[in-house]
Amino acid sequence: MQIKEAINLAKSQGILEIEAHWLLLTVLGRNWRHRAWLLSNTDAVLNIQQVGQFEAYLSALANHLPLAYLLGESQFYDLTLKTDFRALVPRNATESLLELFLAIRKQLDSPNPCKIWDVGTGSGAIALAIKTLIPQDQIVASDISAQALSLARENAQMLGLTIEFIEGSWFTPLPPDEDFDLIVSNPPYIAEADEHLKHLSHEPTLALVGGKDGLDCIRQITHQAPAYLKPGGWLIL
Repeated sequence: MQIKEAINLAKSQGILEIEAHWLLLTVLGRNWRHRAWLLSNTDAVLNIQQVGQFEAYLSALANHLPLAYLLGESQFYDLTLKTDFRALVPRNATESLLELFLAIRKQLDSPNPCKIWDVGTGSGAIALAIKTLIPQDQIVASDISAQALSLARENAQMLGLTIEFIEGSWFTPLPPDEDFDLIVSNPPYIAEADEHLKHLSHEPTLALVGGKDGLDCIRQITHQAPAYLKPGGWLIL
């Protein structure tokens, strides 16, 4: 099977072309920096083992296994993060949330480092990106899931970043006298009966479903967050 035939096979099964490129580079033992090579060598032929691995990957994607779980990593704001079943795969919407955070953080006129809480950190994507971009700020990251926190800690260690990780549901891990300049969160917001959940069966339900109408977590966060914010502080959802 030629590379171009493999790409067409993936596309015929509803797989995005960019995902097919990721899979092919993986079975070829190459990384994303070799994508230009892949695109200029579409007549190259895969061997039997590579074809078998590629077809196995396609089957897994057809069963809604996220590509990031399949490859064991994902890209988030120029960071490469370890990604597996312990936490939700970071989405493009999460990058948009980070960009909003950065714009607001830039507006704060403070001579001192800011104190920031990433509530419901999951894989640690937001907290780790903030620490990378603004290393002087103090970052606390929490999650109710011990599994998610273990993944976030592994990512922090891999990136050489120091963040305080604490376990607990929303604001329960810290007393209200722990005041923050900014609190950021990307909480669950899918309604429990939403039909799209059937396509997300491999990711943790705890990180997806926000009650009957999807807004339970958002209500709780907006109700409790003011007690943990300094005057003029921001809650960013």
